[in-house]
Amino acid sequence: MARGTMKCFHSQALPTLLQDESSLPLWKGKISCDMLLDENIVTSAEIIDCQPLPSEVIRSAHSRAYLHKILSGQMDLKEQLLLGFKVTPAVYPLVSSSVNASISTCLTALAEKVAVSLSGGMHNAYEDFGLNYSIFNDVAISAKILRQMYPQIKILIIDTDADHGAGTNSLLKDDPLTKTFSFHSYGSRKPSFMSDYDVTVARYIEGNSYIDLLMDRLATALERSMPDLVIWVSGVSGHYLDQSRLMRLNSEDLFYRDILISRAMIKNKIPLAVLLGGGNNENSVLTGKLHRNTIAAVKHNARAYASG
Repeated sequence: MARGTMKCFHSQALPTLLQDESSLPLWKGKISCDMLLDENIVTSAEIIDCQPLPSEVIRSAHSRAYLHKILSGQMDLKEQLLLGFKVTPAVYPLVSSSVNASISTCLTALAEKVAVSLSGGMHNAYEDFGLNYSIFNDVAISAKILRQMYPQIKILIIDTDADHGAGTNSLLKDDPLTKTFSFHSYGSRKPSFMSDYDVTVARYIEGNSYIDLLMDRLATALERSMPDLVIWVSGVSGHYLDQSRLMRLNSEDLFYRDILISRAMIKNKIPLAVLLGGGNNENSVLTGKLHRNTIAAVKHNARAYASG
């Protein structure tokens, strides 16, 4: 990696999935990408477009029957309502290219210490169904592909999305070398699959309390897991204007979180793969800006601690 550069993997085709850009938060990746380029935070040379994946890769985490429903357009109305958008066969190449971005991000992080996906972090997808815009669990797929390539690699998945990534936990529960850390607020709803380091915070938690507890518990998880790679599902759904209404963090709180987490990994030479994760403000531009802030924080630390 050239000093201060940071590869950002992207699915340029993904926004074409939408008929109405206000109807689905997958637009936020494009909004963030445009902001990053316009503000010269990243260059066009650092953004790498990813292509669709063969179905065998998706099958590493998802059932054949589930994949068949998507490829054949046979997903029923209830299943589509759970996802939050209409599913046709045209969805597969678009969403699998986003999975490719996450896998590429992880592999590049191992080689170059840090990389970013301008999508990804779809932690709500299970083996045979999807939820809340998560059709394929790119987090789990990436971990499973890495396990095939590097059988002894120790992975820590840090999930700071405001809701619980139980889908990821369910798909990785039998992998003793992949640990999950989830820092979330889920109100009265208890997830079916807990993470290895599960931290539930009070609903409507605010900035200082959030940051102090997060960094304390994360330090413990890092010390115990000693990872060779961190996959960080950053998420901005903790913002006080997010439609989830789970936390009361402002933009500065989230940016400070992003600075601290990325600094801890990059400064200590722990390879870091960053996935955007959730975020769905009523104003899609604000959501895009919050994700842009995450990437800006990571890029700042990548430049500050580049080994040359």
